[in-house]
Amino acid sequence: MRDNPHNTNIKNQNMCQDLQKRVAELKLMASDLTKFSEDEVRKIISSILPQIPLFICDFEKGRIIERAVSNNSLENLHTNVERLSFKPADLNDKLQRASIINDTMFYGSVLFLGNKEINYERIIGSFEACGLLRENEDGDEIMSFGQWTVIDQISFVTIIDPLKKYKNEYLKTLQEQQNKYFSQSIKESSCLEIILDFHSFLADEFSKDVNKAENHNYLISSVTANIFKTHGYGVYYPSVQIMGEGMCVAIPPGMTSRIILEKILVCKISKRGKSIEISNQKIAILKDKTNEIIYFDVQ
Repeated sequence: MRDNPHNTNIKNQNMCQDLQKRVAELKLMASDLTKFSEDEVRKIISSILPQIPLFICDFEKGRIIERAVSNNSLENLHTNVERLSFKPADLNDKLQRASIINDTMFYGSVLFLGNKEINYERIIGSFEACGLLRENEDGDEIMSFGQWTVIDQISFVTIIDPLKKYKNEYLKTLQEQQNKYFSQSIKESSCLEIILDFHSFLADEFSKDVNKAENHNYLISSVTANIFKTHGYGVYYPSVQIMGEGMCVAIPPGMTSRIILEKILVCKISKRGKSIEISNQKIAILKDKTNEIIYFDVQ
């Protein structure tokens, strides 16, 4: 984990007051995002981000990321690596947590050390990507879980609420390191309060539990992630669906050459009331020198 390489531009009290005004304007927009366009939101966010410190987390070679993708059935599994990667931008017709319309991200899940409750990335991925679990519906769903390994460093803007009282030790450590950097970067206490308030607001936007019919409520988080993307950063944030007991990443498609697919597991997720079962169905290998996937039944 490290701080961001750019120097914040707040140099006097007038700039602090201007930043506070812009943050207040963005918060007002957030109260009803149906009234504002992507361009209007982008203009405000783009005026705020150069003024504030960001906290960056680097994933080094060897870090594991798992991506969950839904299948229609066991008889209709995805047969190429591209389908287990990011969704094509031209098929993305709705706002998502970290991607705008007609754009895309590689969404994945990661574990953090010391988690005694969750031992497998696919538990995080299941709750994030499985329609049954997201919508709390009974039934069965087939999911493919691709295990990707980082082969070249990826840098993420880390979204951690500086004011929240986290129970998880990893999140508390991350928050302490982030807040220490913020306080070292901004000497004026009134300005620091504004910046902490903004980062708390941004964390709330990235942790919204959004109804599938109200995707407009992703406008601020998706535009912010898109701005990070244009500067060569992904986004690293606590999983919403399992209440911060794991982490999620959003990786720009242009950076997916830095990860490689190494393992594939197909599971059936069954939900009946409060009972949830994840059962292994198939494993897969990648055919040499091609992106073709070959499946085998789990014995």
